[in-house]
Amino acid sequence: MSRMSVKGQEAAIGKALWHQVTTVVILRENMRQRTQTPEDAKLRTALENMRYAACTPEDIKFLKTRIAGRRPDQPKLSDKEFRNVSIITALNAQKDKINELGSARFAAETGQTLTHFYSIDRFGSPPDVAEKRPKGKRSKASGKHAFNQISPSLQKIIWNLPHSATQHSQGNFPFALGCLL
Repeated sequence: MSRMSVKGQEAAIGKALWHQVTTVVILRENMRQRTQTPEDAKLRTALENMRYAACTPEDIKFLKTRIAGRRPDQPKLSDKEFRNVSIITALNAQKDKINELGSARFAAETGQTLTHFYSIDRFGSPPDVAEKRPKGKRSKASGKHAFNQISPSLQKIIWNLPHSATQHSQGNFPFALGCLL
């Protein structure tokens, strides 16, 4: 009797979940930004145009006014109105740093200590594949490790890697109650 691989199991579960979807709702209008300031109307229009890949030169001009920076006419990320808002960045590394600083700020403001949750990493394949290999042997052809333990020094390096180097899997997740970054 053959066992299904982890990927096969995930695919089967995904397919079963997909077949449970019986209703699809397509949202066509941004309702959060209906009647507000003229700038809000410009943002709403730009977001709608962006959705259909149809931004106008006016949309681009308006969006450029929202780029944070150091000049007096630019929004400042340190302003109170931007303390707990989503920020679009060009690079994931920038987003990660903003989230890291925001989490630390939130914890300090609420009198909490950040609790760090760390990944438990191992060498090798998922258990169902690894079980098929003889224990304690190293495959000379593949160069795979016989033991799946990672040294503490290597584990620390993995925890500090940017998410872009780990297919966006966090090795270290800082958490404070109520922080939604």
